[in-house]
Amino acid sequence: MAKVDREIDARVDARLAEMGRGRRGARPARDNTFALAVLSLVFGIPISAIVLGHGANMVDLTALMVVWFAIVAINVANGLHNTRSRGR
Repeated sequence: MAKVDREIDARVDARLAEMGRGRRGARPARDNTFALAVLSLVFGIPISAIVLGHGANMVDLTALMVVWFAIVAINVANGLHNTRSRGR
């Protein structure tokens, strides 16, 4: 039985290596949630300044809300993706 188990492992490893995803020695997926959050702030603050640079009227405030909603949505989607990836 152990011989069959080793043979199956060898075949699986060979097929995964052919696809470029060797099971042994594979690097785990990185969690980039923190980096994305920091970059969102780094780029979000200047974008906010640009949007509000002409003065705060309803169109500008709506645009600002759309920009920040998109930033939050991207961060939430990334966080959910990373959470699901770790669960597998």
